[in-house]
Amino acid sequence: MKHDDKSIKQLWAQLEPVGYGDTLEYEPWPSYWERIRKLIPNFPPEACKQWLWQHYSCTTEYDWLNLRTLDFRREEWPTQLIFEKVREWPDTDGGLLTIWSNYIRTSPDAKSNQLANYMTYNGTWPLPPLIIENPKGITRPDGYPLGEPFHLMEGHHRLGFLHGLAKSQTVLQEKHSLFIITVQEDGVFDHHPLNTNYDD
Repeated sequence: MKHDDKSIKQLWAQLEPVGYGDTLEYEPWPSYWERIRKLIPNFPPEACKQWLWQHYSCTTEYDWLNLRTLDFRREEWPTQLIFEKVREWPDTDGGLLTIWSNYIRTSPDAKSNQLANYMTYNGTWPLPPLIIENPKGITRPDGYPLGEPFHLMEGHHRLGFLHGLAKSQTVLQEKHSLFIITVQEDGVFDHHPLNTNYDD
């Protein structure tokens, strides 16, 4: 799709938390949300907090998505449906999820992991993972496909832990919250705007 690369780069620059990468004490969430909420009003605050604010350096790999056109809806899915439908990138499918599944079941460090403890005691996660609805085979600019029919964008620890808890027969909640993201037809760029260079 046609778009202004410079404006996309400017948006991403504004979305970076102040001090991110320079210090562990970067821009606090309340001031960050107050500053950027009008830039991406389609984002629920929970989704913005766990993705853009906490993991900004990882989110830029999705710069080929038009953030302002993404639609979010919160849904409750049973455990088995999540396991059947939600996939990682094809080259890692089963990889990261297996690592975190094994971690929560076998690693001594899991006992001091805040997320692992929360999920063990509550039978679900504290925040909904971000899942891209992918019925038509969305691909990156290089042609590499997303997971189908739903792509796990954010929440690999959570989903891996859920797999591990299910395998260890931990009592789980009947359903778990997800943010399902719909990508509009004009919401996929054919290249990475953040890789575009300018002379001025």
